Amino acid sequence: MLENFMQQFQKDMDVADAFDKPTPDSYSIPFDKGFKIVITELPSGFSLFSEFNALPKSNEEAFYLKALTGNLFGKGTRGSSLGINDKENMLTISQVIDYNTEYKDFKEIIDDFITTIDFWKNELDSKVKI
Repeated sequence: MLENFMQQFQKDMDVADAFDKPTPDSYSIPFDKGFKIVITELPSGFSLFSEFNALPKSNEEAFYLKALTGNLFGKGTRGSSLGINDKENMLTISQVIDYNTEYKDFKEIIDDFITTIDFWKNELDSKVKI
C-alpha cells in the first residue's frame, strides 16, 4: 500500500527520480527547506519521522514547556509527537498513521506534517515567544 501511495505522491510532486529507500520498507523525501521526512511501512500502517532543527541554546525552558504542551494537548502538533534525537541536539517529530487511509488523506497528512515542521521551525527561529 505505501509503495502505491509513494508512487502517486512522486507523480503529484512532479519528481523525476524515485525517492531514496534507506531500508526496503521506508522512503526518504528531501525538502528544499533543509529537512527530510522518512516514511516507514509498519504492520498496522506507516510512520512519518523527521529530524528537522537544532534545539535552542537560549530560553530552553520556555521552549520545552511549549513543546510539552504541544504534545499533551496537540497544540501546534496536529496529532504528531515532538521529541529529541539520540544525541540530544535536534528536535524530531513523528506520527503513526493506520492503514484505513485513502491516498487523498495520505497526501493531506504529509502536508499537515510539513506545516507542523514549519510551525516549530518558526517557533525556534523566533526565540520561543510565549
